[in-house]
Amino acid sequence: MGTNSTISKLEKDGTVKSIKCHFDGYYNHNGKRLFEFYKNEEDIDELIKLGDLVSLGEHLNPPDENYDFSRALDDKITCAGYRDEDEDEINFKEYKSLDDYFEAFFSGNLPFYNYIWIDREWYVCDRDNILPNNKLNNLKYVLKND
Repeated sequence: MGTNSTISKLEKDGTVKSIKCHFDGYYNHNGKRLFEFYKNEEDIDELIKLGDLVSLGEHLNPPDENYDFSRALDDKITCAGYRDEDEDEINFKEYKSLDDYFEAFFSGNLPFYNYIWIDREWYVCDRDNILPNNKLNNLKYVLKND
């Protein structure tokens, strides 16, 4: 069974784009990889453009166009449903605002782990740290050493 998570980005226009990742959503995997390997706007935009992920790797793209994605986990390559698993369409969710994103989280419509890029920083909201009276305090940094 996978540990689902979302990977999202607060856009300059106030909308939030979000994709799901099926496997390894916990801090020591997806949190750590996002913090260590996805550090700039361009990489995060490219990640979101892939749509929903099977797994998040250290590397966004395979080394060549004939790459065998059955090796993606071992090679630490990101595996996207549309690009790499023959899914029919690129799936991502767009929220009208950060408030809408939080509404989905607080209503239980998002997984346990939810990573969001805001102002050049990764944050995470999770089900163990729900503070409904102050939504921004619900976000915490993904720690380097976690």
